[in-house]
Amino acid sequence: MRELIDRGEIERGQLGVTIQDVTPDLAEALGLDRPEGALVNQVAAGSPAETAGIRASDVIVGVDGEPVGRVADLKLHMGLARIGSQLQSYLVRNGDTMQLTAELTKPADQRLSVPADVPLLAGVVLEATDTGPSDAAGVRVADIDPDGPAGRAGLSVGDVIVSVDQQPVDAPNEVLSIARSSPNALLLQVMRDSGMIFIAIV
Repeated sequence: MRELIDRGEIERGQLGVTIQDVTPDLAEALGLDRPEGALVNQVAAGSPAETAGIRASDVIVGVDGEPVGRVADLKLHMGLARIGSQLQSYLVRNGDTMQLTAELTKPADQRLSVPADVPLLAGVVLEATDTGPSDAAGVRVADIDPDGPAGRAGLSVGDVIVSVDQQPVDAPNEVLSIARSSPNALLLQVMRDSGMIFIAIV
């Protein structure tokens, strides 16, 4: 509320990672005692996470002294984190526990047009959900070519993409990162009119 009064908008800090919950099978494979934490799938180039030394396959188990039992815990904390704040991350890497500090930055990709190297999303313009009237987690479709692959599959303007190939997304660059690794087919989980649907793009 104070930020809305002072600035007229809410600015959230960005860490720059894509994450997923730790399943029992993943916990065993990673050598963890129990399935908890947020597993880092990917670290964005030039992001605060990369600068701090966070790597893919790290498991974030705490932030700022608070435990992270699952992805939702980290997302909730990040939703309250301000730009420029210092995020203390506690993580497990190869069985060792360590603490890293990241200075959160403003997302550089609030709105972007999908580039040519992601053909399944050709003609789509994505924007962060905090740029519009909705505060839902995910990435909003700001514009779309109805004749492109995504448009033909049923994706529409105003849809909020909450996961791509079962990986949660919160920023346009996260959608692109996952889409680049799946050039032949994409499974989108989309929020539309307060309901959830799946859209397959092939």
